Amino acid sequence: MNRALFLWLFFISLLFAIPDGYFAKEEEVVLKKDEVALYEASGNKFFFRWTLYVNNGLVMHYNYDGFPYQNILYKKHKLNSFKIPLKRGFDNHMQAPYIMVVFKEFREKEAYFTVYLYDPMKSIKLKRE
Repeated sequence: MNRALFLWLFFISLLFAIPDGYFAKEEEVVLKKDEVALYEASGNKFFFRWTLYVNNGLVMHYNYDGFPYQNILYKKHKLNSFKIPLKRGFDNHMQAPYIMVVFKEFREKEAYFTVYLYDPMKSIKLKRE
């Protein structure tokens, strides 16, 4: 019983863990197979797409500033997202801006994502093209 109460309180506290305005930008994206979501992040190109959904895993292809990446996303926590650092060389890792794409769900041959921009210094402009 105590464990259930602890878990319930823990999950309730998670709802309040990230304050409003934590992310500089938040955008919902829906993509069909091989459809591309293209962004410009202060002069650098960023795009992503998915090619296969099998065994609850979504095969992702993404590219930032000419460097290609590939991985598989699942709906489970810690396996549902990827993060792209936008600038290097920060003394404080918490100040370094990044883009994070979170896989939300898959239904009717479409994948649902949320794209986040974390930029506490407001130095990055993220625009979908």
